[in-house]
Amino acid sequence: MEMAFTGNCAISVDVPETDDSGDIGTLFSEEAGLVIEVSEANADATIAAYRSAGVPYVEIGTASPGDSIKDSVGGAEPCIDEKTTVLRDVWEATGFQLEHRQRNPECVLKKKLV
Repeated sequence: MEMAFTGNCAISVDVPETDDSGDIGTLFSEEAGLVIEVSEANADATIAAYRSAGVPYVEIGTASPGDSIKDSVGGAEPCIDEKTTVLRDVWEATGFQLEHRQRNPECVLKKKLV
């Protein structure tokens, strides 16, 4: 989702379910992994490079112009289906609350006002 927030775009993602963790367990697991975004023009070359190096990969979705985030697990109905702008606001508010708890509250408030 962070790619959609910073890119101000829409994403549609389907993450394969690798065990019986369900939506939340799959989306928030602590498994090592990497998500990269590659333009369509570079997709084939990127896949070929990973394949030739023996690195496993899974295509999980697409980015496009727009204001929506749709995330699903294992091909099921989306478990997240909301506007990018709405989810970005929630993300930023949550980040502010975490920072407020971890730092000097006066400094956090000054930072927000700037």
